[in-house]
Amino acid sequence: MGKTVDLKNYRTAKARRIGLQPWCDRFAESIDENTCWCHLSNATLHHLAQPGDNATQAFYALIMGCLGLGTPLKFDFLTTAQRMKVMDIHLFLLDQARFEMMRRLNWLHRYPGERYSLLSMVLDFDHIRAECRGKVPELAVTHPDYEHFRRLITREKECFIRRLLPAALAAFDPSP
Repeated sequence: MGKTVDLKNYRTAKARRIGLQPWCDRFAESIDENTCWCHLSNATLHHLAQPGDNATQAFYALIMGCLGLGTPLKFDFLTTAQRMKVMDIHLFLLDQARFEMMRRLNWLHRYPGERYSLLSMVLDFDHIRAECRGKVPELAVTHPDYEHFRRLITREKECFIRRLLPAALAAFDPSP
């Protein structure tokens, strides 16, 4: 008699093996299916939050590996729809990395995606993005501009948080 295979568990195990392993190797960290942004070291988070190709390649390795699309070297050979999906997930994950960085600086109290694992953000991207859509990260009450932030409408709050990014990148210390 044939063996029953749980496709979700198989998919998660394959994504863990192919998608997460490059990050384990690259960042010399133990990263598994339960790893959230808060579990990553400051050095890894700092690397991922930076603008530029190094971080982009790391994100593409994670995303494409988890989705079974190959390595970042194969990005240009993907269909337009696949490339768009990889880029959408990349931008979403980049936001989450930067929000976590601001949380560690005590500039944010919380952000919408903090409870999800890295793997689930890739595999369940459409659902998680929909859950997070329209929810703005909460500026910490201890932030000097909190009263101003509190009075803003949602769209202005999103812009306010994004304008903090250059200062957060400059202020964040990647050492433990």
